[in-house]
Amino acid sequence: MNIGTAMSLVVVVAAGCGAAVEEAPIAMPMWVERGAVRERLAEQGYCGKSGPVRRVESYERCKSPGLQPADSWVVVEYDREGRVQALRRFERYASEGEATERWQTLVEARRRRHGHDSAEARTAISDAGKVPPGTASWLSWMREDGQVLESVYLVRPESAKDASVIEEIIVAPLPRL
Repeated sequence: MNIGTAMSLVVVVAAGCGAAVEEAPIAMPMWVERGAVRERLAEQGYCGKSGPVRRVESYERCKSPGLQPADSWVVVEYDREGRVQALRRFERYASEGEATERWQTLVEARRRRHGHDSAEARTAISDAGKVPPGTASWLSWMREDGQVLESVYLVRPESAKDASVIEEIIVAPLPRL
């Protein structure tokens, strides 16, 4: 068993005991179809609503026992063929300190996964106008294939209903390299 599998088991066991657990960064390959998205998000604790197929769908936190570290939800955008083009997880925290700590944890996790953040990815996000309003700090990474960008934003919410940390995985708004 590798360390990643062992850590996943620890998180599942802790969640089953009703303890507050820190979530891993959101993970999703791009271009997968809606059914696979629903399955993967369910594995990560998010449930979609039944209803007509939409280009943009929201997934709320599934009902589960125990404390949640934050209020969170996921929004997925699909292309015309029903494949993922963008995925964003929004997390709302009670304090700026909690949000900053969570943002730093997500940044470190992405650095372990993808290495140093990418100036090219950051420029692509900025040039495409994709930086959320109220962003205080953010970093972006380009996946190995150069076609997908991952970003983590620390946001100063305008109201108590707004997210303070946003994770984003999107198809790169860059020409194919």
